[in-house]
Amino acid sequence: VLTLSIGNNQGMGDVEYGKIYDIYFPPAYLRLFDGPNCNVVDMWRILNRGMSNGGLIVGTIIKPKLGLQPKPFGEACYAFWQGGDFIKNDEPQGNQVFCQMNECIPEVVKAMRAAIKETGSSKLFS
Repeated sequence: VLTLSIGNNQGMGDVEYGKIYDIYFPPAYLRLFDGPNCNVVDMWRILNRGMSNGGLIVGTIIKPKLGLQPKPFGEACYAFWQGGDFIKNDEPQGNQVFCQMNECIPEVVKAMRAAIKETGSSKLFS
């Protein structure tokens, strides 16, 4: 809801007068949300780990919207996957002129395959 209403610019210094300092959701509205449909056990299963104690899962968001092009984006994915588990694609990233999806995704796939081969661990990109 917050991303849809104001975006992810709350921590950026360029938006001084558009910040949300407080927000209220009626209890009836909050009761409609029954929680995420995946939990840590689901992540362990997806990452091929033990189902009772699959350990810490490390994730990040890489920000191509700040000007990162496809090849450096893939390189950043590869570097993170040397020790990390999943990369969440930046929410507002679309098909930007400097990072076209048809060029970016093959770089991500190449990075993921190399990282899986080298680490022996499953990796995720969403």
